Amino acid sequence: MLTANSSLMDGINRHILTICPALNRMDGLEVAVCTVMPAGELNASLETRGIKTFSLNAGHGHDMKIAGRYMSVMKSFQPDIVHIHVMAMMERIVASLCFRKVKYIKTIHGIRDKVEHPTVRMRLEEMLNKIFPVKLSARCYISEGVREALAGAETDQTESYVVYNPISFTDNKQLDTGQDLSRLIGVKDGTPIIGTSCRIANVKNPEAFTEVMCMVLKSLPDTHAVVMGDGSEAIKTRCRAIVEQYGVETRFHWLGYRSDAPHLVQGLSCFIMTSHSEGLPTSLLECMSLKTPIAFMEGNGGLKDIARINAEEGPVAVTASAGDLKGMAAGIISLLNEPAIAEKYAERAYAAGIRHFDIDAVAMMLNELYKSKLS
Repeated sequence: MLTANSSLMDGINRHILTICPALNRMDGLEVAVCTVMPAGELNASLETRGIKTFSLNAGHGHDMKIAGRYMSVMKSFQPDIVHIHVMAMMERIVASLCFRKVKYIKTIHGIRDKVEHPTVRMRLEEMLNKIFPVKLSARCYISEGVREALAGAETDQTESYVVYNPISFTDNKQLDTGQDLSRLIGVKDGTPIIGTSCRIANVKNPEAFTEVMCMVLKSLPDTHAVVMGDGSEAIKTRCRAIVEQYGVETRFHWLGYRSDAPHLVQGLSCFIMTSHSEGLPTSLLECMSLKTPIAFMEGNGGLKDIARINAEEGPVAVTASAGDLKGMAAGIISLLNEPAIAEKYAERAYAAGIRHFDIDAVAMMLNELYKSKLS
């Protein structure tokens, strides 16, 4: 499997960390992961789970030294299939020139923003993609919403599949009361805590989740809010200004990036997501597996898959139309005031998550796909 960076803040890498051990346990299947950038959290976590990793130790995908190092990895590991999650340009060139007989499967993890004025580098990449094509045996989308959004964008005849990012619903280290998070922010056990865990970027609509949380804090004076994640100082400054406007600074906690965020979210009374678009919202799936109540705003990509589940098998979550901050805040306030309803939502979300996103089913699907392309 190919990816770029080695941070577990990246949803793609959290997917890789989840799926590789399950695949590696299957008879006749050995998995290795290759990162472009220097080894980090992903590599260390995979190695402790018995997964071989390689690092090309490059700063970016156009670094010329990647070519020789990637060729050495391919000759050393000799994969029958290369599963592309993120492929650096120099890896593409080496694959196109030297390893054409290898089967390539690509996973599409999200929807790229439209660019009105492509940069010179983007134009160069597009040209090199045509000059050095990598023939795919299959294309996987991590949600039906992503496949729908990209319908017609791919003009070749490659077979496509929807293969969800999986979550383990049996191996989670559950907390007793979520008191780890309470202690971290210095509040009494049982204090209502709302929050989110994400990369603080524009696509996550951070001003929206900040204002929604502030509305809830203003209405419920015993409630606290947390944000686990990091991002640009400009965005964080805008968000902090919103918190100051509402006068709830003492109950709004910025925790920065937390490698233990998937563990801490069980301490939340409600997890909040306001993203414009998600390939498949891993954080929501993690909450579903931990029975943490969730609230999300309608958006594109995998958010549509969760919305369908909510409509057909739920309700499993508080939902609101895109931009309806007051509606979302009102739904969260109602949920916090009705713990029994919140528990029912979380139980239904857990059951739906097992049906759609459990790791064993997804790993089996991928294994069958690999076998079919090698037969």
